[in-house]
Amino acid sequence: MLSYGPLNAFTVAALAMAVLLSVFVRRIGLSARRRKVLEGEARADDLAELTGLSVGDLQDAFGPPDMDLVWRHITLADIKRARTKQGELFSGGILDAASLAGALLPFFVHHGLAQLGLVFAALIQAAAWLGTASKRS
Repeated sequence: MLSYGPLNAFTVAALAMAVLLSVFVRRIGLSARRRKVLEGEARADDLAELTGLSVGDLQDAFGPPDMDLVWRHITLADIKRARTKQGELFSGGILDAASLAGALLPFFVHHGLAQLGLVFAALIQAAAWLGTASKRS
């Protein structure tokens, strides 16, 4: 890979691998959270990440949980209806797909704008991780 744009080849490769790893880890975690909803074992942190709602707002959106703090009556359709714009950032597939494209583009297109897309992909993933962490606290 030739050096082009403001980033050298190693930096592009390392940043692309970090974005790819971030997307795959987030998708695996979201898959596990969706599976908990399908099995009727959704807890507050699962619903907060899938919807983008704060933990305090979950009772307003879905009603009270069971005695063991589990929402058994929630479906994925309910989550989709309650999802906020932050929820799209946390668990939306569109931004993860855009991050994947931004991470892979510099390997095929040798232009400085491809590196800019890679930087935006890294910022999207960082925002998603930081937003998810702030919703849990």
